[in-house]
Amino acid sequence: LVSAPLDSVLLGTIMKLVLDICQRDGIAVVYEPAVELEQWAGAFVTSTSRLVLPVERIVYGENEQCVDADNPLIMHLKRSVEHLTTEKSELIIDDQNH
Repeated sequence: LVSAPLDSVLLGTIMKLVLDICQRDGIAVVYEPAVELEQWAGAFVTSTSRLVLPVERIVYGENEQCVDADNPLIMHLKRSVEHLTTEKSELIIDDQNH
């Protein structure tokens, strides 16, 4: 997995989960600017509302690249984040009592 250096991206809650999963599962993470767009096997965005969102197309300046939104590593990270967030979730409102 390649990530931009952590001082140039927002290290939010979901990205922290992704990095924890990588460490847990022995997935190497390299922190460097990813400029070789044509070599990308996949890409994703992390956010609190979307969790891990696979990307299908990247436009960078005048360059455009389609990537595999179903990349196995990205799908593993997506499922793992979904599992962990569900596991750590708590019921806030019980509809039966309100």
